[in-house]
Amino acid sequence: MKKAKGFGNAVSIIASLVPVPARLSVLAWLTRRRYHAPGLVFPFVFSTPAKLLFIMPEDPLAALHQISGCCALASHFKNAHLTVLCRRLITPFFRTLAAVKDFIEYDTKDRYPFSKEFARIGTAVSGEQYDVCVLFDPEPDISLLYLCGQSAAAVRIGFAGAGSHPFLNMQVRPSAKRAYCTDQGLLLASVLGAPLQKKTQWTVAKDAIAEVNFLLGELKVDAHSHLTGLDAGYFLHAFGERWTQSLIERMKKFRRAWYLFSFEEPDEATAEWLGSHGLPVFSNLPASRCAALVNKSEFIVAGASVLFELADVLRRPVIGILSDTQSVRYFRETETTGEIRYADAKRPDESVIDAIERRIADFRPRPSDVP
Repeated sequence: MKKAKGFGNAVSIIASLVPVPARLSVLAWLTRRRYHAPGLVFPFVFSTPAKLLFIMPEDPLAALHQISGCCALASHFKNAHLTVLCRRLITPFFRTLAAVKDFIEYDTKDRYPFSKEFARIGTAVSGEQYDVCVLFDPEPDISLLYLCGQSAAAVRIGFAGAGSHPFLNMQVRPSAKRAYCTDQGLLLASVLGAPLQKKTQWTVAKDAIAEVNFLLGELKVDAHSHLTGLDAGYFLHAFGERWTQSLIERMKKFRRAWYLFSFEEPDEATAEWLGSHGLPVFSNLPASRCAALVNKSEFIVAGASVLFELADVLRRPVIGILSDTQSVRYFRETETTGEIRYADAKRPDESVIDAIERRIADFRPRPSDVP
């Protein structure tokens, strides 16, 4: 294990000293030499049913946006055997897709191309004889490229600029006119023949709603009150303690049943900080409960995060605090979805909190908005 780590660290140091294209070339050569990743084989013939491997982005928000692409390909390749490779943190959201048969999971702490864990996963992937591997991440880590090569699929498709032989043998140029992240994933699917589809709509299981109602009761929150969520875990990480503290204190002035949300389980110090505000805190919820909590919320204030995307697909009123780049990738205005933008080069200031305050003050729920 130490030898593998030493080799990986040495490669990483050398790689950091050369430009990205050269770095990928060197790592591609090393990966091919070490793991015998195959090159392109034409013509290819799909078995019946075809075996497909979908490799998801590591960012949870970006991964959620690829569900539509997965569904489009699943609909096109009927009776195919679909496997999703993703972070263990993201897996629960894809378990809602009946078409997915298998999952290959990993933790980011184990993710570097020459680790023992990834060698094990790579060996398992290479033995499955996939027909198609779709890499949905436009800027993948070299580890994900390696796994794409190890899939041994006749078609290994991803975005142009993400990598090259022996990893990808089909590359799709991202569309500047369709920069929205969901559309980019659907573009990959369309290249493989899948017709474009509308954005995936989710439903929330009744038992998950019952579980969330029980949790709200345990926290002494009226399940029928003006339940409103703050994406505090994201804000704290992205914008810092001072800004998040100011946001929470100013939002508490409104007569609403506020709760603080953190998608990932916070460390001890963060958990203590979140719990110091006298508001209920929800963190590290299972996917079903997360969706149920969003579905029961009357309003949500979120960042570029899972909470924002769940509110969007569940048609719950949400305001996203997004940078210019995040807005292009993840925001599409609807009747229930809005945004407050800030410049990429800056962090949000008090004026953004002023804007959030005005949105909350002006919010008048329609009958369909009430949980």
